[in-house]
Amino acid sequence: HQPRRPAVARHLAQPARRVKVAAIGAGVPDVMTDEEGKFRFENVNPGSYTVIATSTQPLAREGQGMVKVEAGKESAPVEVQMSIKRTP
Repeated sequence: HQPRRPAVARHLAQPARRVKVAAIGAGVPDVMTDEEGKFRFENVNPGSYTVIATSTQPLAREGQGMVKVEAGKESAPVEVQMSIKRTP
């Protein structure tokens, strides 16, 4: 299995702990980052997916990245840079 990579909060320059992460279209449950800001999805079918991290504590933050999953291969780690969410 691939090593987990941190979702880093850009404005804080530290790991984003307890952040919800979703793999859009992957058909797997959302996960939460751990105390080191790392996350991992299990049993993802081959394909390309957008990974979105969101948090509301202490400020609304979000970030996204892309991951490509290939059958029989380890996926490359994904690092998601988070920034303060802008509201219209």
